Amino acid sequence: GLVINEPASAKHPGVDGFAVGKAAIERALQLDPKSTWARQVMNKVYDQELIVSLPEAVWNGPLESRHQAIQALPDGDRFRELSILAISAGDEGVPAKESWGQAGRYAREALDMAPSARNHPDYGTAWFNANMVLGMASMTGGDRKAAAGYLLKAADAPATDALRYPMAGVRPWPYELKFPNTLMAALLKAGERDAVADFLDRYARLCVTNRDRSLEDAALIRSGKTPAWAGF
Repeated sequence: GLVINEPASAKHPGVDGFAVGKAAIERALQLDPKSTWARQVMNKVYDQELIVSLPEAVWNGPLESRHQAIQALPDGDRFRELSILAISAGDEGVPAKESWGQAGRYAREALDMAPSARNHPDYGTAWFNANMVLGMASMTGGDRKAAAGYLLKAADAPATDALRYPMAGVRPWPYELKFPNTLMAALLKAGERDAVADFLDRYARLCVTNRDRSLEDAALIRSGKTPAWAGF
């Protein structure tokens, strides 16, 4: 199989296994540019290369230590890493209101600097993540209308390959592939069915791998039913 699960700095005797694996995936994309599998794996490759290029303090350690390390990054990288940090904060867990409150503060800081990061290749991914976090912060704070607004704002994200072809194992690890389901489920339970259905219509235009399911779920919700992932 292809070597994709080790960092870009990892070496085998005489062979850069990561580079060989990446070259094979790039070749697969040349042969089939529409290959969903290859696009997903390239997202993982990019994430692993990115981790190696960043100071470890940015992505590993206590939240506030990471927050301080992120401040030294260029604007576009800072926007991306703040949005990931926000998800990590929300994923801290108990009590949910406090963890998502902290997450929301990181997400607002990220979005405050979004204009200066607009030309960064990861802008769309960071925009999506930050708005999802603010939606969760609003839900745990008791404001479902604001949460619905942030969900819809997330769908306005400029498309990136990370959004088109999401894959498990790509940062932010703890919440991988749980967004947007986590926020949508909470909003459905709170009665915001129209907002969730509208989001799914938009998300179907953004996410290639979830396009058909999103349209099916939007139709299900409009028919008065609830998708299985909502959990109730």
